[in-house]
Amino acid sequence: MELSGRLIYTNGGTYLYALYFPSLKQELIHESPPGNISINSISKMDANNVIFEHCDALRKPNCLIMAFDINTRTLRTLRQGRLPTYMSGSQSIFFYDLSENTHEEWLLIANRKAINSPGKVAKAPMPKVLSNGLPYEIKTSVVEISPDEVVFIGEDQQLWMYQISQSRVVATGIKNCLPRVWRNRTAQLICYDWDSDELYQIDLQTKQKEQLSQLKRAHGLVYVPSKDMLIFGLTSLHLMREEREDIFVYNFQDGKKSKVFSNAFTSSGVWVE
Repeated sequence: MELSGRLIYTNGGTYLYALYFPSLKQELIHESPPGNISINSISKMDANNVIFEHCDALRKPNCLIMAFDINTRTLRTLRQGRLPTYMSGSQSIFFYDLSENTHEEWLLIANRKAINSPGKVAKAPMPKVLSNGLPYEIKTSVVEISPDEVVFIGEDQQLWMYQISQSRVVATGIKNCLPRVWRNRTAQLICYDWDSDELYQIDLQTKQKEQLSQLKRAHGLVYVPSKDMLIFGLTSLHLMREEREDIFVYNFQDGKKSKVFSNAFTSSGVWVE
């Protein structure tokens, strides 16, 4: 196993885990009290701290943005909101919340030291209605593509870019791209196409696409930039009767996919070296 570090991930429920590489030993590092709680959208602040959304159907407000210290195992509330992403270069946090005036949901940005004084970036998109008539949520955490830029799905259901230093929103002209992770090694964005149910990677400048059929049905994608590898979850049939969740690693350099941990579901995670 080439990787050396920790995958900090959630199963989408009440638990936070640390999966250590290369030993592949797992540790439960946080458990929320029992209830209708979901932890999701983990974002790394530094080697010892992460933030995430902590939602409880029985609480008002339903979703809070919380910070977790991996070493001390302490949790603190930052504010209400959803789908946070931390940008270390500008020490800012992107997240979604309702506008106080209109009660419409917006993508917001705030300095980490003034998180209760955010600025508006763009209005959140409504769910996409698929060909089968079912609604599909396309509002996701923004994806960092440079220290000064992120991409996100706009109100028109297309991909947009936001430049932090200029406070400027820029259209990319790219459709059917739910942004998942930025592949630093090749400067490509890995997207999910909700119409074809496929992952692909795209160059934002040339718009050239490359299908990632080898990653079909992969979820909870976490990119490891130093190794150009992807950690993800995959659902498979066990003994042709029941579904089983496992964690895999994909190496972009040799195209090999390998299972590294069994019977574990990852909905969101970050890599910490």
